[in-house]
Amino acid sequence: MMSLTVSAQLFSYQYKSFVKLEHNSNKVMRNTDTESTTGASLSNSLELYGTTARSESFLKASMLASEYSGEEEKIHSDEDYIFHYGTNYAWSRFTMSLDGDHRRESTYINEIEDAGIKENSKFRITNNVALNATYIPSPKSAISIDVSVKDLAFPDAVLVSLSEYTFVNKSISGVYRLTEKNKIIFTLFETNFDTHTTETTTDTTGYNVSLQRVFNPLWSGMLMYGQRDSDFNPSCQVGDRCKNKGEMYNITLDREGIKSDFNFSYTKSLTPNTSGNLNQTKEFSLGYTARFSPKLSTQLRYQDYQNKSLTSSVSSRDRNNQTSTIKINYILDTNWYLSSSYVNREQKFPGANDSSKAKSNGVYFLLGYNSNKIGLQL
Repeated sequence: MMSLTVSAQLFSYQYKSFVKLEHNSNKVMRNTDTESTTGASLSNSLELYGTTARSESFLKASMLASEYSGEEEKIHSDEDYIFHYGTNYAWSRFTMSLDGDHRRESTYINEIEDAGIKENSKFRITNNVALNATYIPSPKSAISIDVSVKDLAFPDAVLVSLSEYTFVNKSISGVYRLTEKNKIIFTLFETNFDTHTTETTTDTTGYNVSLQRVFNPLWSGMLMYGQRDSDFNPSCQVGDRCKNKGEMYNITLDREGIKSDFNFSYTKSLTPNTSGNLNQTKEFSLGYTARFSPKLSTQLRYQDYQNKSLTSSVSSRDRNNQTSTIKINYILDTNWYLSSSYVNREQKFPGANDSSKAKSNGVYFLLGYNSNKIGLQL
């Protein structure tokens, strides 16, 4: 994974595994023909790490086998995998990094934007790659160039109108530290959304300005505002009400303490979707973590997001989704841990009445094992 150099190289590896049991009243989020399911998943992963004086690299491979059954018969069984890789190099004034993954995901067991569609592709293949290069001309300033690519494909037959796509995001940012606790970031960006199935493209350019502040050792926050301009090909038809211009923002507030953490965020952004068009997504999230002892902790989280197509021609995929989660974690020893969670979800298509709302309640139990990192030097 890493080229040989004269300097010493440190390698290490770690094995991780977990077993998860769950019961869900409506896992695929249907508003009719609902069925409760009971399932089990087994995950095994191996993580490799390499370090030199200037670089760090990793490769993680995870396999997930799962099986779910309804009230009368087995309704789903699948094997998924993820390969996650990355490396970064650092010099006195320059850094470079690469991060990516290749994953096969069953559309049944994952929370995806197409949940609620009865006839769905059995699985999808996703490739993500992100590159970053940062130059640091002074202790107070930095210039960064970022490029990320997401490619999604359906290897098997798709029974409904789902579209494969490639989403490319390119940006250049300038960072200036105003004071020890405040810094400002100005970013120019361009995105290209290319749907392979419907043969449509959406190109977007824009800018955003962010102000980050550290209030004290516990609290920090960020405020971001920007504008974007989108161009559609083929051009929008009369009556489509294309939203070619719009605002983008991100507000965050975080607290990191010894016994508790708190985080809040409210964002408006563009997200790719298999409907064949970009979505304008508004998301609100609130989270709280309490640590009662070194072994026992609990997490509370609420998430509300709204997806809305930039054109009315594919607005049938617009949806509102609310998720509430309560999770309890307990560390058995240095390697073993337990967790249990309850998740309530509600999903509604805009304009639909309450009878078209999909609801689900899920209970999860997980037993996990993380080995100690084992290292060697070459």
